[in-house]
This record gives sequence, structure tokens and C-alpha cells, in this order.
Amino acid sequence: MATVLRKKDELKMLCHNLGIMETVKKKFAKTSKNPDGTPKETTGKNEYVNALAKHYLMKRYPSEDAIPQHLKLRLEIDSPMLAHRITAYKPEEQESVWEDDKFIFEEKMNGCRMLMIFVKGEGLHFYSRHVSVTDYLPIEYTNIWHDVDLDMLGQKFDSFIVDNEIMSDNPNISTEFKNRGVRTETVLQAVAALLQLNAEESISIQKKYGKLHLYGFDNLMVNGQWLIDLPYSDRRKVLTWCMPILKMCQMHYDILSIVQGKAEKKSFYNSIIEAGGEGVIAKDLTSLYCAMDKRVKLAWTKIKRTVGGSLGDEIEAYIVDGAPGDAGKGNEHRISKLALQVTVRELDGSETDHIIAWIANLSDAMMDDMTVLDDNNAPMLNPDYKFNVVAIDGQTVSPRNHRLTHAVFLGFRPDKTWTDCSMDRAFLKSMIM
Repeated sequence: MATVLRKKDELKMLCHNLGIMETVKKKFAKTSKNPDGTPKETTGKNEYVNALAKHYLMKRYPSEDAIPQHLKLRLEIDSPMLAHRITAYKPEEQESVWEDDKFIFEEKMNGCRMLMIFVKGEGLHFYSRHVSVTDYLPIEYTNIWHDVDLDMLGQKFDSFIVDNEIMSDNPNISTEFKNRGVRTETVLQAVAALLQLNAEESISIQKKYGKLHLYGFDNLMVNGQWLIDLPYSDRRKVLTWCMPILKMCQMHYDILSIVQGKAEKKSFYNSIIEAGGEGVIAKDLTSLYCAMDKRVKLAWTKIKRTVGGSLGDEIEAYIVDGAPGDAGKGNEHRISKLALQVTVRELDGSETDHIIAWIANLSDAMMDDMTVLDDNNAPMLNPDYKFNVVAIDGQTVSPRNHRLTHAVFLGFRPDKTWTDCSMDRAFLKSMIM
């Protein structure tokens, strides 16, 4: 398995070793200066990743004409649209999300995000928002089983791109295949487990337990016509028009329902929370689709259940270290707390790796599995856990070190990678009580 280069300096060194530093698009701060008066460089991980992706794309395909159209379309999208946390808003802005009819609510599904791209003659292709750790190109999943009538689909469309959440109708599946695998208990676990298997294994299990279920919530392009500069209300109409055609072509497909109106939105949200759901996404009907790795204020807003009750959303961070219990106390011989890190986008555009929290509410089974012994027989973190993404919650953010106070572990997020664990410094400051 290839080493995952997560640090900016490691990505920079790889670009240097490959001789492609001249292709890195450098960034500079508008106001911050170096001691000699020159602009401060703010080139981040994304700029190096983009250069690496172009390098490996050229190695994979001998010419631009050889690149499949579906991959070209995916490369047009820097990132699927991202949502803000409602707690990042001022009180009057939060109130408007609930009360203004220009904001609709749809359920936030707890599956895996997936862009579905169809090109006539090339078939259906499913892309994650993540990039590969080996060639830095978008990850395509070829292990999603479907029996869609592609000929009929090609009679109706030349091409389309739809933004979806992929779910499993059965949360209790077994991925046991040739005497190995796991049993799942939640929809997210089921989907993540199936997507991690190779095509033969995954499709065999899907045929036994049922197709994965796609829930569409936005339409980016139809028949070569990009829709991202249209308001959400118009894109929604196109998506609604597409749905019966997709179902007619034997696709296991639905679109998420939406509600409007203050009373209806409150009732809708409460019913989801009472049923154990994650929460809702509030969408501005006039908002455009931002296909970049940034969040547009008030365009899409996450309103989620939370353990602590203060953040209004869980935080995703990745494991970078672990520590045993204090000497002479319980757990002194096993890892009992974890250091969790995020990438913080600073006000000047630069990026900082930041320890967001230490968590200690780990089960006995987790502590045992996370502990291995070093050469001196001292407990250390099992390397298999490093860089795994987890969801955490807490009460507030400390004004001194910008860390989450009273942080608690909610669960692993196998559908996420370290690149998802980022936030703005402004958001951290907004959470200081």
C-alpha cells in the first residue's frame, strides 16, 4: 500500500523529486509580508495535489484525446458543494434559516457522497469527492452494482452529472467473502464496507443483500449544459424531471423530499431527530452551486443533532497520536486517549495543522486494539489507527489554544479521509464562548 503523503512539506518534496515544481500554481497573501517586504507565500496542499494529479494524468493517458469524457467532466469539479454549520452564523442569520421561505429543508442522509456521471457510449461512472493517495486523481468506484438499461438511458441523455448520497436499504449486511469480512449494523457502515471491497466481492454481496440506493439532491449538468450557475430552484426542477426517466431505466433511484415554511420545517426537523436521524440541510432556493472546496455562507447549511448541544454539529478530525493512562493509575499500560488533528485555514490563506482535541471516552475493546508495544515494551498507538477519521463533539472552543473542551468520541467515519478534516480559523473563533 502506498504511503499517504499528508503533510504539505511531503507533497512539496514529492513534486520536487518528480521535477514538476514549475507546474505548482503558487499563491501569495494579499497583505502579509516577509521580513524583506516580499509577499508571504500561502501555497497550500491543494496546489501541490493539483500539480501531482496533472502529472499522473499525463502518465496514465498518452494524449488529451485519450482521457475518457467522464473523467474530464469530473476534473471540471474541484469539489462537490459544501455546507456551513448553522452555529457559524449570527443569531439573526440562524433565525432567518428557520423562518424565511427562501430556505427549504431536506434530510441530511448518513451515507456516502457520490457524483454520478453518465456519458453516452461510456456508461455510468461513480466518483467520490476524494482523491487517490497514489495518483491524486478523483477516486472512481467500479464496485457499485446496477442493472441499468444503458441503451435506453443513452436514448434519453447524452450526458449528465447528478450529486447524490448513496445508501443501503439494509443496514445489517455481512461482507464475509471467502471466509473474511465484517457484519454491519448501520447504513453508513454497510455502504462504507461495500465501497472498500473490490468489485467482485462487493457486487457479489450486493446481489445477495440488494442494490445500493441512490438519493439525488442536485443536478450539475445535463446533455452538455452546465447548471451550476442557475439557482437551486431551477436545478431542482431539472432533477425532478430526470428522476422518472432514471427509474424507468431500472436505476434504484429517488430524490430527497423538501419542505418549506417555518412550522413545516420545525416539524420536519423534529421528526428526523426523534427517528434517530442526523438532521437537515437548509438550502437557499436562489443559491448557485459552488463546485469548489469552500463554503458559501447561507447557501447550504447543516443543522444536526449533537451530544454536547453547543456546537450544533459533530467535528471530523483524524488521529495523529495516542497516550497511555497516568503512571500508577488505570490504563497506564494501554492507549487510553487520542490526539485529533484538523487542518486550519488561516485568515491570510495559509494552512496550519492543529490539534483540535484529546479524547478519552474509549471502550476497553478500542483501547486494547489501539495498543502495541515499542522496542522498550512501552505502550504506543497501533499505526493502523493513525490518520483514521473520527467524529467528535464538545461544549465549546478554548480561547487560549482553540481546542474543543469536554470533547467526546462519537464514532469512526470510514467514508471520510484526512482531506475532509479542515476548517477556517474564523469558525474556531466563532465557537469561543
